[in-house]
Amino acid sequence: MRYNASRKNTVTLYFMVMLLFILYMCNFLSKLLNRMKSFDSPPSQSIQGYIYVAEDRNEIDKKEIDRIDLKYCNGPCRFLNLYHIPEQETRAQVHVRHFAFTAGLLNRTLILPNVENSRIGSCLSHPFDYYYDVKWADSNSDFIKYITMDNFKAWLMERKKYQVPANDQLMSIYDSEHDPNPKVTDRYRHCFQNYTVPKSRFNEVIAWEPNLQEFKKTGEQRVIKFLRGRSIEGTSLFEHDDTEIIHVDIKRGDSFSHNPKAKERIKYSSELLNLADQTADQLGPYVAVHWRMETIRHTQNLVECAKGLVQTIINEPMYQNLSVFLLTDYPHSFSEEQQTLAIESNVTKEDLDQWLYSTSDTFHRVLFTPNHHMAIRMLYKNYPFTLFETKIASQESIKNWNLLPIPEHLKKSNNRNKAGLIDSGWLGILDKLTAIRSRYFIAGQPFVCARRMTKRIKSATSFIYMCCMTFFVLFTLRLLYHICKQDSQHIKNHEKAAKLMHLSYSPLDGAVKAYDIHTRLEYQNLQREKARIDFKYCGGPCRFINVLYIREQETRAQLHVRHLAFTAGLVNRTIVLPNVSGSHLGACLSYDFEYYYDTAWAEGHKEYFKYITMKEFKSWIHERKLYNVPVSDQVMSTFDTEISPHPTSPNCFDGYTQPVSSLNQVLSWDIVGQTDPQAVSARGEIMIKFLKGSPKPMKEAHANDDIEILHMEIHKANQWSSNPEANVPIPYSPELIQLADKNAKSLAPYIAVHWRMEASNNPDNMLPCAQHLISLLQKKNMKKYKIFLLTDYPHLFTSEQHNDAVEELASQEQLKQWLQSNSDSFLMEDFTSSHHKAVQYLYKHAKFHLMETAMDKNLTVTPSNWNLMPIPNQFKKLDVLHSDKAIKMIDSGWLGILDKLMAIRSYHFFAVSKGDVCGRSKSTFTTQIISERQWSGKPKIYYFGQSRNSQLGS
Repeated sequence: MRYNASRKNTVTLYFMVMLLFILYMCNFLSKLLNRMKSFDSPPSQSIQGYIYVAEDRNEIDKKEIDRIDLKYCNGPCRFLNLYHIPEQETRAQVHVRHFAFTAGLLNRTLILPNVENSRIGSCLSHPFDYYYDVKWADSNSDFIKYITMDNFKAWLMERKKYQVPANDQLMSIYDSEHDPNPKVTDRYRHCFQNYTVPKSRFNEVIAWEPNLQEFKKTGEQRVIKFLRGRSIEGTSLFEHDDTEIIHVDIKRGDSFSHNPKAKERIKYSSELLNLADQTADQLGPYVAVHWRMETIRHTQNLVECAKGLVQTIINEPMYQNLSVFLLTDYPHSFSEEQQTLAIESNVTKEDLDQWLYSTSDTFHRVLFTPNHHMAIRMLYKNYPFTLFETKIASQESIKNWNLLPIPEHLKKSNNRNKAGLIDSGWLGILDKLTAIRSRYFIAGQPFVCARRMTKRIKSATSFIYMCCMTFFVLFTLRLLYHICKQDSQHIKNHEKAAKLMHLSYSPLDGAVKAYDIHTRLEYQNLQREKARIDFKYCGGPCRFINVLYIREQETRAQLHVRHLAFTAGLVNRTIVLPNVSGSHLGACLSYDFEYYYDTAWAEGHKEYFKYITMKEFKSWIHERKLYNVPVSDQVMSTFDTEISPHPTSPNCFDGYTQPVSSLNQVLSWDIVGQTDPQAVSARGEIMIKFLKGSPKPMKEAHANDDIEILHMEIHKANQWSSNPEANVPIPYSPELIQLADKNAKSLAPYIAVHWRMEASNNPDNMLPCAQHLISLLQKKNMKKYKIFLLTDYPHLFTSEQHNDAVEELASQEQLKQWLQSNSDSFLMEDFTSSHHKAVQYLYKHAKFHLMETAMDKNLTVTPSNWNLMPIPNQFKKLDVLHSDKAIKMIDSGWLGILDKLMAIRSYHFFAVSKGDVCGRSKSTFTTQIISERQWSGKPKIYYFGQSRNSQLGS
């Protein structure tokens, strides 16, 4: 077999990359070993054993100091005290860890700081072990020495009792970005000042740049240099070597210790861990919801966020039958009466003092608005939520707002706490631990519904995922090794390349052996889980096409879904049946595919393509995530060459998948020639190539073959599948068909009039168009027929409301109460008095029947001759896209389909004449009605709005 030169170059490139990687790792390991050796080496002589002796102290004083220090420190006492840390618990413990290991390098003893209300500092109320497990310090005894706060205070008092008080110095650390030129001050007061003698009444300051990459390398040495102070001339000593207590005041900081153990989190106390475990067992399978309302600028979003949360919990199948545990900074204890008064702003400061205290000490009472209260009420009025109690004393009980009790011996507060709350930091840790143990975790959308997600929870839930990614990288190296090994065997057949083979490949062989067995085992487990889950849902490896977004509305959108489905079969992928809502189709919408369509359509075309429902698809994604098997995906966007690309639409699967690229792949194509066979065939080939991606060199494969999900965004497209079945409309759901048949039977005999008033080229034509329609009905002798009207004009209004609109007496606020079109593109400001006069002319000269559009059937008081046909409650679903309107409407897409089916069943059909004189005359909606009527033997269509001379009829 001849040696392939191009393959040789490829393998050489692989080798060069891998060699660079190995050299880098060797350099890194060498530095790490040197650092570990430095931890094992004894402290420098300039620090070890040095004892500060003041000139005016006599021998008796020195003996007392030695005696007391020996008792508490087994020698001279040199302490590092974390006096103040401004950040809250999760971030504050980072500083504790890094200064602890730095204290070891300085031969100083760390004083385990106190804790309180999610803060860490020496002057707080509760001991370190109220939050944390002291065993953390014991387990790192090779690197750090520590003393508890109680023992430190005992040392201070004993030193003072024998009139040998300790000396101390306050050291302040600033961030140069916020405080580039910090100044010393003598205004500091701390809780130990009555027991110590300060070396200086001024603090010492430093400003550093923790955000710079260089700080990670030099930060530790800079901290050590700062804490030791200036060198003493003529000696190897430094200014603060003899300072017995160094108080560190951290204004702002970051990680700096080179000891890898400084990155390991301090374990929480055993009491907290045990209580979290007990709570998780008590709740059973549950979903945790983290909603921190503080600092939301647009509080009007909160109520809608609450609605969205409730709908998600109720509608998502993975959350059904699960308890819901809520983490929130909104007060946990209140009565409905107290909350009602707060919503109505009918409350005094004294009333609020009784209950309106957040568990966050930065969420002050003045920041609460009625929107906060209404959002919480929206939650417990629609679904049961479980929270921890927050008060020392007994608390109010509200239905669906279940407070879990805290054991009495674990409840701690402080003297400054006027509300009688349990320590908020302790509760926050308990919330965090309970959230980590949940089956699912939901967080509010940052800056819209809530503050950004807590890193501690986020990192804990993604830890195993990161491990899987590490093993994936190692497996890739293993694969490259085998490629190189095969090629080396090939090169052996060529004597000229023997020496090159030996030099190029043997180093890689040695590097791979170090992790080969471990990597193979982990990768096999990962692949086994992936194969099991994929077989469960797909019968083999899963490859999906998911309709993420289609710009056009239902009639046109379902055409794209049909063509995608048949194309999915050609590229060996499974089509995900999209969700529906508001006359649109897409994965991130609210309702199942079957709310509009009959899923038997997909079942009947299994010879052409495979399909999966959105519920099954989401279950597959969640199960893959549950077992830490990443899902790869890619967004694919299509545009017409005549329009500029739009931004990528929101992807509701973010966080559940691993995107191959942050950029979408784009197809900009010519869509001219909708039904021309050659144009359709050409577009079909283009789409197949687009979905497959570019061919891989030297393989019968394509770039996108291994991507598990291709998310399709169709901003503009036309027919591209040559399969004639792709041009047959998807049958609508059996419920819609049956309801249309029932209504048609009750209304028969009837005619249908379709009048879409939007986009008229002259609104002044509206009234003449109405007059022409009535005239045409009389002329064609349609008196024996009832009239069914399909229109984008609002269906629901009273005579008084309509008269005011006709006479232009209604204010904008009054119009907002009813002037809502079923079309999301027909806005309130588009309506004119001419539209209102035209509709009034209709119902004053004939009797019209329309479908009910409001969710509430009590809102059906309309003028005479304007009759709304009721819709059964089991078919009503909220129009989510317009849920902020005054009247809650039934989903506009579902209503549009029902109107369409009613028009198809009518005896005669009237439509707006061409030219957009009376409104929009050309649409796929109208085309589908006419096409279906012609197919069923009802070809006659009447047009109103234009005479033969292209003028409005009389």
